[in-house]
Amino acid sequence: MLNIELRKPSVLVIALISPALMLCGLFKSKILSTPEKPGIMLWAWETPSDLRWLNPQRIGVAYLSETVTLYGDRIWIKPRMQPLKVPDNTYLVQVVRIERSLRNQPTLSENQLDRLVSHLQLRAKQSDCKGLQIDYDARYSERTFYRALLHRLSQQLPTRVELSMTALASWCIGDRWLKNIEVDEVVPMLFSMGKDNQTVVRHIRAGKKLDSRAGQIAIGLAESAPEVGHALKEDKGKALLKGKRVYLFSCTGWTEGRVDQILRRMAI
Repeated sequence: MLNIELRKPSVLVIALISPALMLCGLFKSKILSTPEKPGIMLWAWETPSDLRWLNPQRIGVAYLSETVTLYGDRIWIKPRMQPLKVPDNTYLVQVVRIERSLRNQPTLSENQLDRLVSHLQLRAKQSDCKGLQIDYDARYSERTFYRALLHRLSQQLPTRVELSMTALASWCIGDRWLKNIEVDEVVPMLFSMGKDNQTVVRHIRAGKKLDSRAGQIAIGLAESAPEVGHALKEDKGKALLKGKRVYLFSCTGWTEGRVDQILRRMAI
């Protein structure tokens, strides 16, 4: 059993390097599952997560490892505060959430990019995780910076580490800015979509594909988006899921019963 026990630091540090480098120590036949990576991934966000019940050959874990705030010309790093317990041999992906400071708007300079890339590269090297996932709801004005970040990471991460990115659903149903983004996987999040919710539901019901023009497409789902779940039960929605890896999100954490209930409810 792998136990990632994380403690709150006494101070938050604005720095190049995190104050604590943490070591990472069914959808039936339709979901892409390989010996290297399961077809189902659970997002473990900032809640205590005891997942020792999961079958690591069937389910992997993508856990929030830290939040990086772009702050002026610097980066402000807040490490994960909550413990994570998983079985040995669990496929782990560390997720880094990137946000912008509202008080001190980021410069998005080359210096800030260098700091961020160096930090993420070091995290990946000192971790046993199989993947690094970037979660960044980049504004239009931040896309050039984000593209440069992903390009640099794709060139400098260890070859054993898969580079993944989450994506707003709208980025994959007509917005072409992800074309030729250098990542291994793109995960459009089909939840918390605000004004885009009905557009995405209609897109699914019409049987249209999600397209990133980049890496392998996975699907991000949550029980908080019931309309999406209903649309995916329809024939055209089922076709959209076929062959896709699925990430599941919950604000309140996971239990074995809740995971099984969601899988049955979505009939995937």
